[in-house]
Amino acid sequence: EYCLSSKQQRLFFLHEFDKKSLAYNISTAFELEGVLDIDRLENAFRQLIDRHESLRTIFLMKDMEPVQQIQSEVDFKLEIFDSQYSVQETLDAFIRPFDLEEEIPIRAGLLHLPTGNYLLLMDVHHIVSDGHSNRILVNDLMAFYQGQSLPELSLHYKDYAEWSRSEEQMKRLEAH
Repeated sequence: EYCLSSKQQRLFFLHEFDKKSLAYNISTAFELEGVLDIDRLENAFRQLIDRHESLRTIFLMKDMEPVQQIQSEVDFKLEIFDSQYSVQETLDAFIRPFDLEEEIPIRAGLLHLPTGNYLLLMDVHHIVSDGHSNRILVNDLMAFYQGQSLPELSLHYKDYAEWSRSEEQMKRLEAH
């Protein structure tokens, strides 16, 4: 278990006030053209989740403090939507609140479009991502889909959160 950064803590408490809110969902959609290997895409997501601990994290209260628990393994499944549904119906079914205590803060879905293309949907909770980190996630996902390997990460967000709450850092903040 690890502490939350101050930004994560704020988002956690805002989420606690309204667990049905979609305000902190970062949802994106990409139209994919050409031949798509769905199994390879799902495996690329698994690699992405293995690489980024924050995507394997649940958030809960322990001893009156919010904490993050990084799951060693998660059972990730790409949500496949039938082409009988419109894009709007698919989005309405796909974008839903996260249960931060029970599920990882990322989901992905795929809709086969009548044109033959696919619509790739990603939904990430803001507690683990922002616009900049979302771009990193998409780039890493595409690298994994293309069979590339990426170097190990030496630091994760939990390391920043722990550092930001360290006694040394708190003393620095007090001095300012």
